[in-house]
Amino acid sequence: MAPEGRGGARVAQLAEHAYLAPRRVAPVLAGVIALVVYRLTMLGGVGASDVAEMETVPKVLGIAHPTGYPLWTLLGFVWTRIPLGNAALRMNFLTALYTALAAGVLVVLAMRLGVRPWLAASAGLIFAFAGETWFNAVHAEVQQLHVLLVALLLLGFVIAEQSGGERGVVLMFGAAGLGLAHHALMIVTAVPVIAWFCVRHVRVMLVPRRLATSLAVLAAPLLVVFYLPIRLAHGAPVVNANTQNGWIEILKGEGFIGSFGTRKSVSIWWHGLSVYLKLAGRWLGWFVIGLAALGIVVLALRGAAILVGLLLVILATTYALVHAPDEVRYLVAPLLVLSLLAAIAAEEVVQTVSTSLANEGARRIAAVALVCGFAVVPLVSLLTGYHGHDQSHETTDRLNAERILAALPAHAVIWSYWDIRTTLQYLHAVDGVRPDVTILDDRADAQLGGEGAYAASYDLVANAVASDPKLAGRPIAFIPYPYESPYANRTGIVRYQLRQFLVVQRPYGFDFLPDGWLYLLDPVASSASSAG
Repeated sequence: MAPEGRGGARVAQLAEHAYLAPRRVAPVLAGVIALVVYRLTMLGGVGASDVAEMETVPKVLGIAHPTGYPLWTLLGFVWTRIPLGNAALRMNFLTALYTALAAGVLVVLAMRLGVRPWLAASAGLIFAFAGETWFNAVHAEVQQLHVLLVALLLLGFVIAEQSGGERGVVLMFGAAGLGLAHHALMIVTAVPVIAWFCVRHVRVMLVPRRLATSLAVLAAPLLVVFYLPIRLAHGAPVVNANTQNGWIEILKGEGFIGSFGTRKSVSIWWHGLSVYLKLAGRWLGWFVIGLAALGIVVLALRGAAILVGLLLVILATTYALVHAPDEVRYLVAPLLVLSLLAAIAAEEVVQTVSTSLANEGARRIAAVALVCGFAVVPLVSLLTGYHGHDQSHETTDRLNAERILAALPAHAVIWSYWDIRTTLQYLHAVDGVRPDVTILDDRADAQLGGEGAYAASYDLVANAVASDPKLAGRPIAFIPYPYESPYANRTGIVRYQLRQFLVVQRPYGFDFLPDGWLYLLDPVASSASSAG
């Protein structure tokens, strides 16, 4: 019997709020739990390689390696004004926040697709504690912002497909625009999803007002990319991209040019799918992968159009790995989709088991038991992965860089291979350690034979120093990549001899590398110079 009068309306209102409460709490709870775990296991200071770079560039408004990451840089610049520990910790925490928000958006996505709130929350935590997700969430990592924007892109896509309203379209195009201002990978990810939606809803998208709004929210964030030429023109203190061909080349990125669309690239991608599946199985667990496969079947029967959009993210992202086979962090976005599909399957299992029971009490008990059982999956991932992902006490890279900088002669000029160089840049540019020292970056790439990241030879480094009036005559230090011969000579002219000066530890986590050496370049007498 329907409630009547004021009392009945109040009861209905309370019932509505009681129903909505879990829907409000679940995404927040999943995000907060993920963020707390990330903070407990977070790298507390500077790292090495790309991590150190992404801790440094936002703080000093530098230029990162291609694709430049202008959105990351500007958001990080604002964030590092907050007094929250050292600058490296702030950027590490911001990365964790992006990842936790992505987990929360995943929960919202799952609920929109019919998954009950607590199952959806478990799916968010399954994603959050998946191996590669967690690994990238506890130190500065640009991929995690991309994943958050992909999650928002998919949320907008699902809302638009379900309701046909403008809100979802605006969110979808806005997330794509922000993604393009951050990472060229969004071209590969967003274009197929948006194209699929537009093909299905041509008449809707051709409405002048909606078309204009969509293009506006897509284009507006792209103004951020003009940070690159503006900052280059005003002397960025750190430049980790070759500027010889202009800022457009930086924005394009090396990993997004070449043989895309060719038969060879498609063949490489197709044969690589089994490898990516094995990685996903290792990070999520094969139980979750099995549920995700079931989720594909369930969603195909209920909403094939939405399923295509989700699968496009997986297929497009894995295809991007054709030109960047070592960038397994790209697979974090597919992990999000697989976790979502697993939640859809889990909801189907709960409904099927519950409806098969005649007794109402038995149905409730079965549903609660299954929901709790699904929650065990992220709990197991948390307990088994905590120690392996805990970087909270790691200081190897900072101590290594401090030793190197302390050992350098006064006013030295140093070239180091990439993975050590970025840590040196952080201490030098952010912490102000050894301001008398100059660290060569990619602005010297033309003099280093275009191989300024890893394979520069000592003679080319010496030439780069000699050709710069501000650097000529200063002591020169050299840290070659451990697998490159320190005595390689590109010019054939011997003007310096190498002197081993200090053992350089390999960066934390780079177990495939041996320790290296810091060399000082001592000039030899001109009469002793000879062709090598």
